[in-house]
Amino acid sequence: MNKKYLTNFAYFGSKSKLSAQLNEFIEDGASGCTTFIDGYAGSGAVTINVDKDMFERRIMNDLNPRLFLIHKMLSNPFTAYQVLDLIADTELSEECFLAAKKIWEPYKSAVKKFEKRMLSLTDPETFDIQKEIWKEYIPEEKSVELAAAALVMFKQSFNGLGKQPKPDFTGNEDIAYDTWLNDTLDKVIEQMEGVEVYCVNTLTLINKFKNDTSTFMYLDSPYELKTRKNRKVYEIDMTDRGQGKYMDTVEDAKSPIMMSGYKYNGMSLYDRLVASGKWRCEILAEDISKSSANSSGGNEKPRDDEWIWLNY
Repeated sequence: MNKKYLTNFAYFGSKSKLSAQLNEFIEDGASGCTTFIDGYAGSGAVTINVDKDMFERRIMNDLNPRLFLIHKMLSNPFTAYQVLDLIADTELSEECFLAAKKIWEPYKSAVKKFEKRMLSLTDPETFDIQKEIWKEYIPEEKSVELAAAALVMFKQSFNGLGKQPKPDFTGNEDIAYDTWLNDTLDKVIEQMEGVEVYCVNTLTLINKFKNDTSTFMYLDSPYELKTRKNRKVYEIDMTDRGQGKYMDTVEDAKSPIMMSGYKYNGMSLYDRLVASGKWRCEILAEDISKSSANSSGGNEKPRDDEWIWLNY
């Protein structure tokens, strides 16, 4: 794989630019592991940049149905190139963004009901049932069309949130979009081939695999509310109480796990894991532009240190 990181689309909190650093820690902790799990996949940046030959099995999960369908369709070359055919004639424009967003409008209510239902499910014993529940809310036969629309939405949206079109652009953004269509997506599809993609509560997935020492998990959950100014960006967010439940779930895991996060005034809820004596905390990157922050009006994003917590 090319040493330059691969990016499918920008996304709030994406780890594309930190791929090299993350891969060093993954390689260190995944020795002897046959399965890789990207538990809060987002844009899929970590999975498409990890060395796919390291693992016999790669799993991605995201509870956002739009992101899920993008990854699921791109993980199969047959459906992936159907998606590409549908977006081949798109261009970077407000018109294309709004047309894509309109395709998802009829499912807006269903998506919210689905996400609410899934957040209440954490039992690993019902994983095989849970992984199929999305089909009760979104017609499976429209998966390719919806994935194509979602891909255009995220690729062309302001701050990578899929909510609003990018403001008027200057420079070579249109050329970059054409390069993505005609070159980058082929590379993404190559990296995605064979990945298992799910749309379940990540806590279910953690519970299912946390005692399997042959499974490596990377977890990039929504960051603590106090570390970000805008608290209404993630479609599926995590309160401090939710963060506590998340910590309860991972604390005693036997599988190697790496988690990402920021600190606020030098502290984090995740530090309780370190206090248990089973985890350590290390700085991943210093003074970087926060990918989990909005920017507008030409303003630069705030800068901070990115941290990781590891149980190996």
